[in-house]
Amino acid sequence: MRRVPAAPEPSVPCQSAFLGRADLKASNQRGRNERLNKTVQSFLYGVLADDNELAAKKSLAVLSELWRRHIWRDGRTVNCIASAVFHKSPAVMAAALKFFLGQDAAAADGDDSDDEDGDGEQGKTVVVAPTKEEVYKATQKVRLTYLVTYFVPYFVTLLW
Repeated sequence: MRRVPAAPEPSVPCQSAFLGRADLKASNQRGRNERLNKTVQSFLYGVLADDNELAAKKSLAVLSELWRRHIWRDGRTVNCIASAVFHKSPAVMAAALKFFLGQDAAAADGDDSDDEDGDGEQGKTVVVAPTKEEVYKATQKVRLTYLVTYFVPYFVTLLW
């Protein structure tokens, strides 16, 4: 009887099967590649259902990122992420709940700089200081409110 040598294990889990976000985006650019999408989604769903916390969190991160980038906007993706709510690991559960509450999208809006077309000023926050006129107008409103609230009733009572 002949023995067949086993295939070598990849050094990183999921290294050989994951295509990458850019590859999935490119394959779905002209038309949806349902066969590829279903294969990758079923793989990620299997990894998400696994007991390995690190692999499940990575799978959930990939699914939520592809949803956020409008690459996979279908029910299968949402069902995969919804199944993560019942995962054994509390960290995976919390990440899935944050996806449905919208907290992961709010946190990720600031770091879209990896493949979006930008003008070279990523990571810089523009802070606009109020002008002198805006500060003067605000203080005048506060002073006027204070005067109307406290002194006008006093003067009205003196005039009567």
